[in-house]
Amino acid sequence: MKRLFKLLALAIFVVVAASCAKEIQSDSVSDLFRRYDLSFSEPTKTELSGTGSKRSVSWNEGDGIKYYTQPNQSNAAAASVSLSGDKAYVTIPRGRSDEFINAVYGAAQLKSSTSIADCMYVSSPVKSNQSYTSFAEAHVCAAFSDDIENPNLQFHNAAAVLKFTSAASVHKVVFSGNNGEIVSAGTNGDLKISYADGRLSVASASTGGTSVTVATNGVESDFYIAVLPVSYPAGISVDCYDENDELIFTKKTGRAINMVSVHGGLKILNLGNMQEWTPVSLPVEVDLGLSVKWARYNVGATRPEEYGDYFAWGETSPKSEYKWGNYSYGTAKNGPFSEYVLDANYGTVDHKTVLDLEDDAAHAAWGNDWRMPSKEEWEELKSNCTWTWTTMNGVPGYKVTSRKSGYTANFIFLPANGMLSGSSVSDVGTVGNYWTSSISADYPYYAISPYLDSSSKSSGNCYRYFGLGVRPVQGEVVPVSTIDVSPTLEIVVGKTAALWASVQPANATYKNVTWSSSDESIATVSVNGKVTAVSVGMVTITAYSADATKTTGCEVKVKETATIPNGHDYVDLGLPSGLKWATMNVGAIKPEEYGNYFAWGEIEPQEYYLPTSYKWYKWYNNGEGYKVTKYCIDMSLWAFADSTGSPDFKDVLDLEDDAARVNWGGSWRMPTDAEWTELRENCTWTWTTLNGVNGRLVASKTNSNSIFLPAAGYRYGTSLIAVGSWGYYWSSSLHNSDSAYNFYFDSGNVNRNRDRGRYYGYSVRPVTE
Repeated sequence: MKRLFKLLALAIFVVVAASCAKEIQSDSVSDLFRRYDLSFSEPTKTELSGTGSKRSVSWNEGDGIKYYTQPNQSNAAAASVSLSGDKAYVTIPRGRSDEFINAVYGAAQLKSSTSIADCMYVSSPVKSNQSYTSFAEAHVCAAFSDDIENPNLQFHNAAAVLKFTSAASVHKVVFSGNNGEIVSAGTNGDLKISYADGRLSVASASTGGTSVTVATNGVESDFYIAVLPVSYPAGISVDCYDENDELIFTKKTGRAINMVSVHGGLKILNLGNMQEWTPVSLPVEVDLGLSVKWARYNVGATRPEEYGDYFAWGETSPKSEYKWGNYSYGTAKNGPFSEYVLDANYGTVDHKTVLDLEDDAAHAAWGNDWRMPSKEEWEELKSNCTWTWTTMNGVPGYKVTSRKSGYTANFIFLPANGMLSGSSVSDVGTVGNYWTSSISADYPYYAISPYLDSSSKSSGNCYRYFGLGVRPVQGEVVPVSTIDVSPTLEIVVGKTAALWASVQPANATYKNVTWSSSDESIATVSVNGKVTAVSVGMVTITAYSADATKTTGCEVKVKETATIPNGHDYVDLGLPSGLKWATMNVGAIKPEEYGNYFAWGEIEPQEYYLPTSYKWYKWYNNGEGYKVTKYCIDMSLWAFADSTGSPDFKDVLDLEDDAARVNWGGSWRMPTDAEWTELRENCTWTWTTLNGVNGRLVASKTNSNSIFLPAAGYRYGTSLIAVGSWGYYWSSSLHNSDSAYNFYFDSGNVNRNRDRGRYYGYSVRPVTE
């Protein structure tokens, strides 16, 4: 008996033949050809006939096989199946160097130059939308024989098969074993089929995978997945995804499954019709790695692409018409408004800048921890995600994908829902309009609403009566417990100073505050805490939490003239350069006062200290990147490369952009990086307090003079950070196009820094010659 042989054929399984060697005794075959009669093993016949849709297995006239007859043959040859009665056979030319025959049937392909007598590599599709062939639901079939004259070829399955009927809504199917079994034929999809000691074995030709993915692309048809013939003791999972890569169906079984039958055949496992599977109930919340979780769809919708309901700001039910005349909080643009009032000209001031939960449409509809996002939470979403204008099921909008490590597979879709004014909806399909829970600090008839179109995603304002969409966020409201503000302030008539509030706890949901003056004839205060002295006297400036439940006050004394010469005094520390240092920060009138905070190269305090609000950045590509418009030494970041060519290569601030020169005038300016280093090396730095304020006493090593630098912290976004613990001071020297040199200290360190972004709000201590 010579070695069994096998022939590989593809329809859904691999079939490999083994047979006793016989000499061909047929006068009908020319000496120039060999004839091989085709058959299959009993396990193969039993499995395919018993479970296949056709309930039988037979060859068809014209079916094709591919084969090798020599080692390392460069290309597989092909032969067509002929029928004689109920017999199938192929006839192939004889070759002088023929040693064996290895063959495959159907869609499987022999890999060139890899076939030897007892081993061959087969390129097997892991997915196939097949019509029924001779082997019906078999996916891969194969055969070898080292007896070239043996006239019989017998086929065996070499891959198990999963069958399913896909649905139009399904675009991708992922199969896996519940115990992480190796199921696929490796990264290149090739099978290694070996024959030894009368037995066939099948393995992955490379490192196998624990899942198989089939792109069905919305085709309603039968699909087949070839998998390795393994068992699944903990069952299998099949997940179905729509065109937006969202999970919509799943089929799981925990029972053990063996893909080899009791009689030795490899199984076809029919998973059924996906349209009959139970739809997946996706969680409403999506975790983007941000401070809150975002809802998958709008209030009033059931899918991400649906527009949902429209609401006037502060109202919790949709209505048929949106106008001032039926707005719940005021029937005219100029008021009076009954609630959420910051300006006495528009009603009784209540200092509330965010909606109470009882007036929050998201909380009213969904309850629990669901609510409307604040303006800061929208900014967080904008800054930490990639925004791609696209369509979902034919609806235009933004796919917003997290850039946070560990969350980059997560996204939400914001449809371009338009807006309602009167009873007409406008901009549907071109603009997304969504409410925040935040009122406009500048215009009481507006509330803050992001505006999203294909080219921009800006934070704008809309009339409070407009009907806009609501996309909820999930997050507990952590209330403000205390507000810390400097208890006193002295200021000279005609001058300005900045007050900053530190809100506790640090994780409070709404950290912004509003300000009011008890007597605006003495001093006024802006929404940002900028105090302007009007006349001599005492006045209380009060800070209010966003919900107006917590307040704290600062007693401000306005004086006619400053008590220091010319308003700004300096100290000679005996430095080698002769440079004189001011006794206080810009914006302060006493050494221990923190003063104002400035972004590098900006000359006024800001409400926000963010890359998106920085004066010298120009944003492009829907806010995904920026270029630098001034103080640039990097060609790749230069905003005007197309028009002016090279960057400006400015590495020290022009005096027009120097906060010390613009605010104090005269010869005052910001110190350079080298001048800060000179101060550090020629003075002693002692951590101490001055009138209860932490900071560093900087004393000359050559004379008895000193200055005090308060630990004023820094500003980022709307937050004031590290007050009383750290001091951060700008130099006028650029480090690179993104950062400038600065000087920082705490109770244990005094250091130079160069890596912080130019948009941070730091203190400024002037110098003069």
